[in-house]
Amino acid sequence: MTIPSLTGRKVCLCPKSIADAEQDYYWQKDTELMAFSGNEPLKMSFSDYLTQSMAAYNPGGEMEIFAIRTTPENRHIGNCALYHIDQTAGEAQLGIAIGEQDYWSKGCGSEAVKILSNYAFAKFGLVRLRLKTLENNARAKRCFEKCGFTPCGTLTYEGRRYILMELIATSLSDSLG
Repeated sequence: MTIPSLTGRKVCLCPKSIADAEQDYYWQKDTELMAFSGNEPLKMSFSDYLTQSMAAYNPGGEMEIFAIRTTPENRHIGNCALYHIDQTAGEAQLGIAIGEQDYWSKGCGSEAVKILSNYAFAKFGLVRLRLKTLENNARAKRCFEKCGFTPCGTLTYEGRRYILMELIATSLSDSLG
């Protein structure tokens, strides 16, 4: 499966490359960044990480993963993905992380979410995108609301409280314009 590059004004969503692995590893070891995602920082070696994460650099099936790069500098600042893509049910889940803190609250994340949402609805004919974000991650919640996602529930998992959000295809034109 070929994953395209999707270009916006501030960012380009590009197919993941093995060249992204070192930066991804660094971000996944970052305590602050992992706290925002609800995950524990990695404790494994880079070699073990690379072995275990090769699928991220060769996605397929029910997942499409993109590196988020700045335009025109081409700096890798984060990642986003569509996963659990279910064309029969007409839905998928969306995930995003901006790893480079210099790009937090600069509109790069919301542009990436808008680009990825538009792509998901157009390519797969979906009617709904879903995501979850930690209840205390106000920056992410604002980003998702700016992109048209609305809260639709809560979830407690491993002692962490998440807000569940969704974007319905009928609201797409309002949020992505």
